[in-house]
Amino acid sequence: MKELILNNQQREKIVEDIQKILKEKVMLEQAMWSQQETNKADSEALFLELIEIFDSLESLINYLSNNPQESSRLLTRLSKSLKSMQNKLLMLLEKRQVTLVDFQETQPDFKLCQVVDKEIRNDLEEQTITQVIRQGFQQGDKLLRPLEVIVSTKQKTGMND
Repeated sequence: MKELILNNQQREKIVEDIQKILKEKVMLEQAMWSQQETNKADSEALFLELIEIFDSLESLINYLSNNPQESSRLLTRLSKSLKSMQNKLLMLLEKRQVTLVDFQETQPDFKLCQVVDKEIRNDLEEQTITQVIRQGFQQGDKLLRPLEVIVSTKQKTGMND
C-alpha cells in the first residue's frame, strides 16, 4: 500500500477543517441543550395549567359531595361527569409522567407538604394532617407542587403551656 504524504499546507487545511467541525459540534450541543431546557420549562408550565384545571374540578366535586341537600339527579349526574373528567385529566398528566404525590402519612413531610392552615383539635396529636386542601403533583422525582394541608394544633389554655 502506498503511503500518503501531506505537505504543510494540506496538513494545516485539514487541522483548520477539524477545528471548525469541533466548534460547530460544540455550538450544536449548546443549542440542543438550550432547546431541551426550553421544552422542559414549557412542559412544566403546561402541567401547572392542567393542575389548575384539576383543582377546579376537585373543588366542585367536593362542594357537591359536601352539600347533599342541594343534590338532585342533575347534580348527582354532574358530579359523576366531573369525576370522569378529573380522571381523564389525571390520565393525560400520567402519560407525561406527572402523577399525584402518593402521601399516606398522618404527619406532614415538609419535602412534600405545605401547611396552609391549622385547626384546633385537642383529640389529635400536634401536627396531625386533618385535611388535604390541594393535591400535590410530581414529575418523576421532581416535585411540581406540594400537597397543601391543614394540621391540628392544641387549644392554648393558659400562659404555662
